[in-house]
Order: sequence, then C-alpha cells, then structure tokens
Amino acid sequence: MSRGGHRPVRMCAGCRTRRPKAELARLALDNRGVLCVDEKKIRPGRGVYVCPCSECLELAIKRKGLARGFRGRFRQGVPERVLSVFQEEKAWQK
Repeated sequence: MSRGGHRPVRMCAGCRTRRPKAELARLALDNRGVLCVDEKKIRPGRGVYVCPCSECLELAIKRKGLARGFRGRFRQGVPERVLSVFQEEKAWQK
C-alpha cells in the first residue's frame, strides 16, 4: 500500500475528464445566486469543478454542465470576473 494518502478526484463539468481535485477550479453560487470562483474551495453548498481553462468553461456552459451541477439553480450568464479568471490560465498553473 502506498503512504501517499487519499487524493480526491472530481470530474470537469466541461470536458468530463476525471482529475485530482487540486488541479481543478471550483465554481460556486454566492448568497445572491451569482456564479463565482471559489479559490479556497470552502464555500458552502454545491460546487462545480472545471478544468482551469476557458475552453472547459465554455463547454460546461454549452453542454449545460453548470445547470446540471447546481441542480437547476444556475440560470444566469457567467459574470465577467469569472471569465477573466479563466482567461488568465497561467495564474492557475503552479
């Protein structure tokens, strides 16, 4: 047995590939129901994980992955601040 411990795995809502949770960006809804990036991955409620690239975010919107992940509570468009975070792909890669 390895001593590395358990590493949680999540599925990207856009491309539907499974990756370690630490490699994905978590999206959540704030108190008003507006989509935001959960950088610390601690916001309460359901979250949707997406690869940290704008292509996967676009696929998640197109394929209704965000609506499915938030169980229908996501009906609004994506705010500009969320799009700007995903456009800066290099900020996610460490």
